[in-house]
Amino acid sequence: MNLNLSDQQQKVVAAGVTTFAAVIVAATVVAVFVYSARFFQVFSHVFLPLAVAAVFALVLEPWYDWLRLRAQLPSIVALIAVFLSILIPIALIVVFFWFADRDTVNRIV
Repeated sequence: MNLNLSDQQQKVVAAGVTTFAAVIVAATVVAVFVYSARFFQVFSHVFLPLAVAAVFALVLEPWYDWLRLRAQLPSIVALIAVFLSILIPIALIVVFFWFADRDTVNRIV
């Protein structure tokens, strides 16, 4: 099938094919975003802990590296020190508010 098109007709056909391809690409991108959002919405209970763990890992890595390299601590000791440096302040805050809450309840009752 041999079509002989004029220059103007070739430009119109090229513009139409290009527009059609652009619409297909845009629809594919929108579909990927919509289905990705739905996927993450359904599995958010799985991805949220992973995201929080990734943020903690990125935040605590410099502290771990400093303890291991600059303070010359063995890896396991540096790891334990990082965990304790997070857990001890949290425990102190919980204990402080626990006793503060008990005093408040005793004064009210």
